[in-house]
Amino acid sequence: MSDYIKLYRSFLNWEWYKNINTKTLFIHMLMKANWKEGKFEGLVIPRGSFISSLDKLANETSLTKDEIRTALKHLISTNEVTKQSFSKFTVFTVVNYNEYQNITTQVTTQLPSDSHSIPTLFPSIEEKKEGKKGKNNNLLCKADASALFEKLWKEYPNKKGKGQVSDTAKKRLLDVGEEEMLRAIERYKKHLKANEDWLRPQNGSTFFNSGYVDYLDANYEEAATKPVKASKDKFTQFEQREYDFDAIEKNLLKK
Repeated sequence: MSDYIKLYRSFLNWEWYKNINTKTLFIHMLMKANWKEGKFEGLVIPRGSFISSLDKLANETSLTKDEIRTALKHLISTNEVTKQSFSKFTVFTVVNYNEYQNITTQVTTQLPSDSHSIPTLFPSIEEKKEGKKGKNNNLLCKADASALFEKLWKEYPNKKGKGQVSDTAKKRLLDVGEEEMLRAIERYKKHLKANEDWLRPQNGSTFFNSGYVDYLDANYEEAATKPVKASKDKFTQFEQREYDFDAIEKNLLKK
């Protein structure tokens, strides 16, 4: 039986392409995803999803468990992948699997019925030319994302770096949804309060660009809010300073 996926050259334009671990994990997930709906222990596993675990993914890709965690956070933050954890396993889903695996009529006549391919995966900016209707929809989406961001920004404790949150990052917030983002902010506030003796809130730009990922429903662990005792050695006597790492990085890139 012939069963394969197809990667177009436009995959080179993907934002995580140069991150070897993230690219490796995503391609592996495309290979592992179900091409048709199935069942596992009474649970329906839809097309584009598959059953696995961090240990199994690490073993299959030769990445470490920590590297898998980091790569997975990248993929979740850009809405490439979602995960749903159960007691004994996790269901991973490639978000746009149906779009990637869509088979044209011309290709279908040349492939076995159980094959699947990926058409124009991650098209480049030059290839994503849209008509007037598409442009209007993009403007509307941008306006909705900005409105949501403004609402969420008011709830976040550290108001630094607002201008450094990109339009792309704001659209990701829209994908997550207002209710879940508000829960993520409250969870982070709870974590800060539990460790208020030594922990300060990260800049708003850091949180809204990617820092919120650990506090989303699929990733959040209650244990993360438990107080962490600071080390009682001579170095704790130094004054703690808060650095604007976003500004530092921006200045370094200018040099």
